Amino acid sequence: LGAMPDGRRKGQPISENMSPSPGAATEGLTSLFRSLARLPFKRVCSGPLNVRITPKLVKGADGLANLAAALRTYFAAGGLQVQLSFVSVDELRAAQAHPEAYRDLMVRITGYSAVFVDMSRPAQEEIIARTEMMV
Repeated sequence: LGAMPDGRRKGQPISENMSPSPGAATEGLTSLFRSLARLPFKRVCSGPLNVRITPKLVKGADGLANLAAALRTYFAAGGLQVQLSFVSVDELRAAQAHPEAYRDLMVRITGYSAVFVDMSRPAQEEIIARTEMMV
């Protein structure tokens, strides 16, 4: 893809599905859900949102309850679909350094999942660049 009027340079990745561009979601998961729930999903037949959440934030009853509440609120406001991945940047970097130890690490791409260590280095870097959401 060539350069874009929003400042994206030639060759930089664009967002996938309904997800924000890498680095654009700076206000957290709740803000992202509020923004997307305003879209007219009744006019489209699809609208998946890919979200990567750091695993430590959903540990324990409180973390899981907070995530469940955020998801219920999003769907009640009109949100259509959320595809969650629970992986940290640290884990992805470790997989790059020691791929033999991470043969089963799956990551969400768009409408499918892939083994992270089987991806090209540029594709791995794009996955890492996606914003890691905090609940």
